Amino acid sequence: MIKLPGLTIIALLLATTLAATQPVCLPKSVFTKNGDGELPIMDLGYINNVLTLCAYERAFGSLSNADKLLGCWTVDSTAGALGASATTAIPGRGRRADLDAQNCINGYCIPPIEPDEHTAVFATSTDEAHAAILTGTVLYIFETGTKAKVAEIPLVKSDAPDATNVSNVPWGLLYNGDTLFVIGMDAGPFSGATIFKENGDRAGTVGTGADVLNIFQGGYGILGRDKVALADAGLQNMTTVTGANVARQSSKRTVNYAPCTRRQFEQWLQGDDSQTGACKRLLDAKYKPYVDMSPVQLSSGDIITTLSGLAQGDIAVLNRVGLTEVRRLKLARCR
Repeated sequence: MIKLPGLTIIALLLATTLAATQPVCLPKSVFTKNGDGELPIMDLGYINNVLTLCAYERAFGSLSNADKLLGCWTVDSTAGALGASATTAIPGRGRRADLDAQNCINGYCIPPIEPDEHTAVFATSTDEAHAAILTGTVLYIFETGTKAKVAEIPLVKSDAPDATNVSNVPWGLLYNGDTLFVIGMDAGPFSGATIFKENGDRAGTVGTGADVLNIFQGGYGILGRDKVALADAGLQNMTTVTGANVARQSSKRTVNYAPCTRRQFEQWLQGDDSQTGACKRLLDAKYKPYVDMSPVQLSSGDIITTLSGLAQGDIAVLNRVGLTEVRRLKLARCR
């Protein structure tokens, strides 16, 4: 008979209890806006080859707030059925988290940060061999086995090429294998991705100069072992990055913004949500569902993603070539 340590037994019992009590439907909190009028974040990814969804109430009111877990569920990509899951995060996807009194997150510790820095972003790598804490100035890398810090990467390095520095506010993080994508945001409005290797190598921004990729009003996710997807506003285009900025491929979704005028559409791209009438209905149906999308690749090669806005709580399967919807699934809602 194999004897398990006491703490292991307790952890297994807690995980089993959590999975048993987690409803296999999306609670009302998933459809409730926070104090800033924002719906929760929906992260999609694989855990031990099982498609899994996690929902978080967004941090609001202050940059020092953390995201709040609302629940996680397994997802059947064919029927959309939900199952219980004891997980609390999707490997590879960063979430805003609180540092404790010892300046640690889950036992991973960093030096004190300045009071005016926003809450740290925490992520484990997709292979779960490493973990990262992203602050406003530094990206810290740890081994998960020992929780020892193995790298300390400055986001801005004076003697490094400008294209390898994060020039705006670090806001999100993807950790795919040994490659990290720091998502930075500024008031342009602009949101871009800068790539680092966990050994400290700097692979630069996705796109350069006038062609730097802007994913404001868009989304991002981990497609596979060495591929990350970055979508621009409303999924007009999706850029797939292979490895550490080694290769990029772009797919375009054909959607006409009429009856919106060009000015109305460009205003929406800049974050102005004041459109009305037929234009608003078009944006609600064709573009807004893909804001904050979390795409993942299925074994068929198609892409499955979360949706938002009026489609919050739905997932869509997209053809990988033209990004057209193959099917849309409404996940079960708790009554």
